[in-house]
Amino acid sequence: MSGESPRLIVVTPTEGWIEEISAKISEPVRVSAADLFERPEDYLAGPAVLVLNPLGEPDARELRRALSGSEINPLTFTPVSVSHLVGPGREAAAGAVLRYALKWAEEAPRLTRRIRRTLRTPPKRISRRELLSLPRRVWSYPEAPRLVGACSGRLADSCRRCEAACPAGSISIGEGGPAISELSCKDCGLCASVCPTGALQIPTFSDWQVSHLDLLSPPERDLPWIALFTCDAGVSELARVKIHSAHVLPVRVPCAASAGWNAILRAAESGVDGVALYCPRMDCDRRDAYVKIVEEASKLAPLLNQAGVALQFLEGGPQAVAKAAEEVEVGGVGTSPTPLTIQRRRDLLSMAANLCSRPVTIEGLLYAVEVGQGCTLCGVCAEKCPMGALHLVEGEELTSLTFRRDLCVGCGYCVEVCPESAMKIHPAELDPREDPSKPRVLRSDELARCVECGAPIGPKSLVMAVYTRLKAQGMDKAAETALLCQQCRAKKMLEGLA
Repeated sequence: MSGESPRLIVVTPTEGWIEEISAKISEPVRVSAADLFERPEDYLAGPAVLVLNPLGEPDARELRRALSGSEINPLTFTPVSVSHLVGPGREAAAGAVLRYALKWAEEAPRLTRRIRRTLRTPPKRISRRELLSLPRRVWSYPEAPRLVGACSGRLADSCRRCEAACPAGSISIGEGGPAISELSCKDCGLCASVCPTGALQIPTFSDWQVSHLDLLSPPERDLPWIALFTCDAGVSELARVKIHSAHVLPVRVPCAASAGWNAILRAAESGVDGVALYCPRMDCDRRDAYVKIVEEASKLAPLLNQAGVALQFLEGGPQAVAKAAEEVEVGGVGTSPTPLTIQRRRDLLSMAANLCSRPVTIEGLLYAVEVGQGCTLCGVCAEKCPMGALHLVEGEELTSLTFRRDLCVGCGYCVEVCPESAMKIHPAELDPREDPSKPRVLRSDELARCVECGAPIGPKSLVMAVYTRLKAQGMDKAAETALLCQQCRAKKMLEGLA
């Protein structure tokens, strides 16, 4: 399946200009909604982009539910609607949307093989009692985040951001990292938003999907261009009042809480004038998650202000969105998109640096580690750092402890395991002129040498610390061996046995 080119399927009847645009991009397959529901395997067995008709038929969620018991993977087709686009630039915008959807559909088989097992279906035969006792969510398409990257228990146990953020208490930390209870999970995606490594991902939304916004934004515009992250309910409300037909582009996410730092910065970097998170329902059971993402996303405000990009958090219905859009000024600073192959953490820092014009400190983005004079260069911190941000470099004359800011996620595990209590960690300043991936030397010390043969035996501060402590305990003989290399120490032991 991974070698198949995605098909462009147009659900008829539809407007003529939509068919014309589709034909310019790829040879479309025309099908009625009735035929699609009756014989979906004829059209959706492979990767496809499904262009819905103006009435929104068939409903994408309804179609996914209908396919949940079949052999068709619902993630292999991408439903798209472009009929809401109006104005002189609608053909260009529709073309950009369809080209991006085809690109996504081409990549989908590779990405969704891993997610296939998350599609839940009820047993073939169940009793009425079993049916009534089943959780309602067992019938729905899951959007609960999945652990798709490396998150060792050591990192998770010291970081615990996902566990602390979860409003439903659905995450527990074990030896293999975070475990998510699907029965209590609200599918808000907040845990994936706050994950500093990208180990947690939402099956139906990836922040790099926002990269196509620069294709939709006209190069010259009188109205501000605003990327608005909202859920299905928010998209439906905006569609009814045609807010998105002007200059507000809704980006559908499972929940506004799913729009984390990476998604927000990607949207800002694409050249929009404003980024907004919109929660349409005050009584939503994901409300707690939205409140938390507002607090987390607000930390980006100083950075986005430098780039001339407004950051807004909206409630109160579609009219509140329209009013807020009027307050955004044209003039967002667009930059070339960061390559999608860069590791998530470095990608985040790259986008932040692109938007930054002067040094700025954002809690949770970048960290600095400091070591005091008590550091003996024992190397425990470098050995235990789950991200590999600390490294002990042994040279011919010096031993140095180096630190890479781009890898540090601020878990604080190094501070916890330091036997000398000599380490401190704090938020660091992001300076666009500096490369956070360049190793910084935190401490260096000359090598101590064996008193018998002169061979190097380790950092002088470490050797002397061991020697002093053994002497203080009255262990003079053991203290003398601390000044010897391994070979001379073994020779002394054999001489003592003779």
